[in-house]
Amino acid sequence: MDICKKRNCTNMIDTSDDSKYCGKHKARMGNRPKIFRQKALDKYGVKCMNPDCILTAHGIKIEEYMLDVDHIKEVSSFPGDATVQEINHPDNAMVLCKICHAAKTHGYIKEISTLKIIFSND
Repeated sequence: MDICKKRNCTNMIDTSDDSKYCGKHKARMGNRPKIFRQKALDKYGVKCMNPDCILTAHGIKIEEYMLDVDHIKEVSSFPGDATVQEINHPDNAMVLCKICHAAKTHGYIKEISTLKIIFSND
């Protein structure tokens, strides 16, 4: 056991597989974000998953480059011993157009589900 090599990270890691970083940091390194994105697009398709997406509502065709793949459960909220497979699992992915992703990130959209969208009143 050792400590993650990422600056200011105190998560313990298992060094038996020559790991230098914890799962939280490995999830965002190398080609893992690209793999996470592709698995999500393969599972959910090239469409915004926000049922109230303004682009979709106006019949605008969304191209793949207009989409972001977001973690449903934020990477930072996983425990220190979480694996990359847990963090970047397709069930923890949400495909959003760049507009909906920005609105979610900045708190204008509080929750997105296939049934409802809740806008923050803050």
